[in-house]
Amino acid sequence: MRWSCEGGLFEKGTLHHSMKAWLCSHCPRSFWLHQLACGLAWAMDEVGEKGDVREGQSGKDHDDPSEKMWSLYVAEAAKFDKALVESWKGDMEGILIFAGLFSASVTAFIVEGYKKLSADSGDMTVAILAQISSQLVAISNGTNLNIVSPYPPNVPFRPKTSVVGVNILWFLSLALGLVCAISATMVQQWARNYLQLVERHPAPRKRARIRAFLYEGIEKFRMTAVVEAIPTLLHVSLFFFMIGLVIFLFPINLCVSLIMLVVLTAVISLYATVTFLPMRHKNCPYQTPLSSTCWNVMQNFSPLRFANYNYHWDFHIRVSMAEARALAAMEPSLKRSQRDVTALDWMLESATDYSEMEQFFNAVPAFYRNSGRNAGNVLGALGSSLFNRSGPFLQECLLIHSPSRRRQAVACMTALQAVAPKLPEIPMSNFTLLWAKTLEALRKDSDATIATLAICTTATLASRFLFHIAEYLPSKSKAFDNDTADEQLLMKTSEQLPVDELVASMTVNEYFHLPSDASKPSADVMRDALRVLTHEDVMDASGRYLKRCRSSISPTIKVVIQTNPNPYDFEAEWLTRSRDWMNRSIIREGEIAVQHLRNLNQHSDDWSTHRAVWALSRMLRCLRTKKMREEFWNCGRLMIVNTLISQLVQCQHHTHEHSAFILETLRHLIGSGVSPNDADLETQTKFIQLVTDASSPSTSMTRLAFPVVEMLLKVFDEFNHPTSVALAINALEGNQFLLQNKFPLVERLNTKLSQEGETDTPHDRANTVENSPGSSVADVTVNV
Repeated sequence: MRWSCEGGLFEKGTLHHSMKAWLCSHCPRSFWLHQLACGLAWAMDEVGEKGDVREGQSGKDHDDPSEKMWSLYVAEAAKFDKALVESWKGDMEGILIFAGLFSASVTAFIVEGYKKLSADSGDMTVAILAQISSQLVAISNGTNLNIVSPYPPNVPFRPKTSVVGVNILWFLSLALGLVCAISATMVQQWARNYLQLVERHPAPRKRARIRAFLYEGIEKFRMTAVVEAIPTLLHVSLFFFMIGLVIFLFPINLCVSLIMLVVLTAVISLYATVTFLPMRHKNCPYQTPLSSTCWNVMQNFSPLRFANYNYHWDFHIRVSMAEARALAAMEPSLKRSQRDVTALDWMLESATDYSEMEQFFNAVPAFYRNSGRNAGNVLGALGSSLFNRSGPFLQECLLIHSPSRRRQAVACMTALQAVAPKLPEIPMSNFTLLWAKTLEALRKDSDATIATLAICTTATLASRFLFHIAEYLPSKSKAFDNDTADEQLLMKTSEQLPVDELVASMTVNEYFHLPSDASKPSADVMRDALRVLTHEDVMDASGRYLKRCRSSISPTIKVVIQTNPNPYDFEAEWLTRSRDWMNRSIIREGEIAVQHLRNLNQHSDDWSTHRAVWALSRMLRCLRTKKMREEFWNCGRLMIVNTLISQLVQCQHHTHEHSAFILETLRHLIGSGVSPNDADLETQTKFIQLVTDASSPSTSMTRLAFPVVEMLLKVFDEFNHPTSVALAINALEGNQFLLQNKFPLVERLNTKLSQEGETDTPHDRANTVENSPGSSVADVTVNV
């Protein structure tokens, strides 16, 4: 605003100028009326300007992009200024209280100490009385008097050096204490004035510029350094007093003075340690006002600067102590990951209320999606903790019937789906039967959203459980030619024996010599089985095979607890059979059986021989169902997908939200490159049939959404088995829903089938061997 001075005071030539002109024209010779007119015009213009500003915030100025930007600056600056001023005020209040008490204590000692700076008339009186007394004694004894004045005339009084030093230290201490008190009072006033000057203007642009102008002055005149210097002066004042106290006590009592000297030395040593400790350990909570000063001095020397280890280089940069702490906290390291785990665990344990737990669960998916910024062990540890807390939370969702029930259940299960791919291991020790029943109850819930998400969550957890079991299985790439030859010979042997009948001939009760009603094989079957199993080549192959099986067992393999063998509701029997070839008890029984049959003679009892045949039959049956890592992982995932589809078609899921849940689960299961050819023909056929049913309209089943069916059909393109390819073609050609969407899979599958022809694939032969019935052992011959 531009002001012009026409009559001696201010005049504003904008709003309400006519009022001022009218007053001046009616009273042209009245100086005071002229000034009153100027003042009224100025005041009314100010009120009008503020009113325009306030209206502008809700009117046209609110839509101004620059005003929005300045509003953001004002909001952020307000939080910063509030924290800064509050810290200043808190420090100054403590300094005022301590300075007042400390100054009163120092004053009491000064009252006693300053007297020794001048001659004490009491001491002179005592000396004169002592001289008179000695003179009277000499007169009474008749001796000569040698009068010596205790204080020679015209000799000025000189206090002791120690007395002067004590008083200097104490008066300095008192002066510094009073300076700190008045400085603390002034800092409080400066802080209030700063906030008042900033907050008195409502317009964001004007307020922002005034704040920037004032804060520039704070930095220019180093007000922060002044505020930090006040506690330093108070500490120096305290040390001056303690040093003076030790010197004061030396002439009085040596023992007391030595004790105080020891205490003073300990305090100074501790103070120095606390001063330099945060320079070495950036997370140390202790520091003194001198710590920042010493840190800044050290930054002047390049070798002593803060070392930043980013990008595999050691950079010595010059930063403040606060910035160094922030850089040290964000530096990637194993300790930072451990701190992250501790912080997140603490936050999860602190969330005692279910609403707080819900907020935590809602934040988990985004945290795991941005997993590139988080270490793997952080995600794994958080996943294990969340898995343990999810059980009671979901059980509570089953019991309550509040409007928030669905929201809480969805938040919890969505978080479980997010953490499952990062779990280091499924905490099976904590997975009780109650946990499994909770998931089962949620899958059957009347709420379609909860039921659909529970089915998807179960499938995701089952996939992770399967993955960790597959980690302990050896890979196909580790197999050697000798291993393949031994296994082929043993497979031919299992084809020639009624393995299932021999395994069923001995139960656990009979194994421990307890009564049993198991059917015994005939004498001819046992005799022919012994003849085949005791063949030298079979014995050698069995011994080498069992030795390799034992060497394949990982010493840290996890064993699924037997109280709940089917925790995730999919093919538990297959899960057990496919890895029984690594079962320690089966391997041990097989080794004992091989040793027994090698030394078989006429003195061997029937029970031991029967037990040996039973043990080797178990070994051969495990060989039939043996799965390596790749086969186990891919076949298991396809089984989980089958279970997922069969449960989804029985659940009502019509909304877009339900389809999103299902799509996310399928991306996790088959989006990472599932190979259906590792599964047996039965599982492949079941998958094709389920996809066909799920994509066909039916009154008893719910058809899956088109994006879900499209993702499932991608697996069809991976089939290589002629039977599976033919079934997939039939499923596509006979389904009007799929034909309307013009899937190009039919042509590719027909081309694949024509290339295969009628030639049996190795997979087909393997399935034929596995599914073929046992031949009559009467015609058994072993060819090597």
